[in-house]
Amino acid sequence: MRRKVLAVASIGGHWVQLLRIVRPLEEHYEMLYMCTHPKCATIVEGKKYYLATDFSRSDAWKMIPALFRQLKYIWKEKPDAIITTGAGPGLICVFAGWLLRRKTIWIDSIANVNHLSLSGRIAALFVSRVYTQWQHLATDKIHYAGDIFGEAPQPPEGGVEPHSETAPPLGGGGGLFVTIGTQLPFDRLIEMLDRIAPELDEEIYAQILKGKYKPKYIKTLDFIEPDAFEDVFVQARLIVAHAGMGTILSALLRSKPLIIFPRIAALGEHRNEHQSATAQMIKEKNYAYVATNEEELRELLHKDLRPLKTIGEFASESLIKSLEDFIDS
Repeated sequence: MRRKVLAVASIGGHWVQLLRIVRPLEEHYEMLYMCTHPKCATIVEGKKYYLATDFSRSDAWKMIPALFRQLKYIWKEKPDAIITTGAGPGLICVFAGWLLRRKTIWIDSIANVNHLSLSGRIAALFVSRVYTQWQHLATDKIHYAGDIFGEAPQPPEGGVEPHSETAPPLGGGGGLFVTIGTQLPFDRLIEMLDRIAPELDEEIYAQILKGKYKPKYIKTLDFIEPDAFEDVFVQARLIVAHAGMGTILSALLRSKPLIIFPRIAALGEHRNEHQSATAQMIKEKNYAYVATNEEELRELLHKDLRPLKTIGEFASESLIKSLEDFIDS
């Protein structure tokens, strides 16, 4: 009888990272999935899927009903191991697993370049094993075995030609798609792009969530359901985004030229400054273009950009093998 493994993450970059790590495990284990959006079930179609209660620091009271709900799921399924890449809902799930004496694994987001996330530091107090995706953060108790980028990213095959699709352009128009993630608006970036838009020969389509700024020259989209996001993504000629790992991974996987514009916590755009560290790492590794102000963004948008690197479908083989060895131990 195959071992049963529950894989849990919040929607967005945490979910994208989780899938790159655990999809290869389906060959050896009975995989169950849990995420914070019902449409994520379509991404793991054919696998048992549970909906997790989403919450953040602003509505932390939801942790209590979330804990009891996940205790119920884990008691019912009795997984041999629980794996999460975070964030809060994943932390609650591995805590529930710890209470029920399950093997629990926390894999900290690769976005945490300088130190473990707060959730990761809390998880390290009780989970069976913690992984970092940065070798310099490894200790006797924090393990490093690889990362979600996989084997060394390479320039796109055939040179630097962008990924081509037969799908029609976004909305029948231009090819610049702006995505700011699933959690917070990013008015500063949207306002900059709105000022630059009249200078460009193609239209800009942006996912703006509930931002206060109302663009004049950009066509806006509401929140895009996970099962539709990929279709929108592959239609775009160029992606502009905050420094979210989900978008970065999607662009690298599909050989899309990508401009990263990091949020600044000091301006109230995020909880901490990890996006600046992520953007610096992306720039140093030459994975994508990075802009930190309007002039840099304008200069890049006026260029005919090409993708810089591409990656394979899954995380490092060494990381996947380390997880298998630990689950089977």
